[in-house]
Amino acid sequence: MLRQATLALALLATPALADQPKFSYYPTEIYNGKVAKPILDTADKRNFRTRINDAAKGRPDFAGHFIIVKWGCGASCLGGAVLDARSGVVEFLPWSVCCSSNFDLEPLDYHADSRLLIANGMLNEEEPDTAHYFEFDGTRFQPMTGQ
Repeated sequence: MLRQATLALALLATPALADQPKFSYYPTEIYNGKVAKPILDTADKRNFRTRINDAAKGRPDFAGHFIIVKWGCGASCLGGAVLDARSGVVEFLPWSVCCSSNFDLEPLDYHADSRLLIANGMLNEEEPDTAHYFEFDGTRFQPMTGQ
């Protein structure tokens, strides 16, 4: 009985799933061509050249023709970049993600066929600890309404 009451309270405290953005709402076609050599045109990008070059050996995994590059930036912190597989342009993520109280979630959730990215936890180590939804327009991560 206690378990059922706890579950009921948890469901009441959780935003309605229908209100959350879904990957299928932001479709895009997946690029199947050759992955371009990363353009490492700044000292900061060259500092992460191993991770970026390793990612360039893969296939697009985000927003059609992009590859998410990730690296640790602390005990539970994740930083990264976005590599354009067509052009080789590398852009850093505009924030780090850390400290999620929900250990079942990946810090970054994304799909190859969607422009939606979900960052789970705190951005730049600042509250709130929640799911942050962004639409990627090819150059910027636009926060979804209500953030």
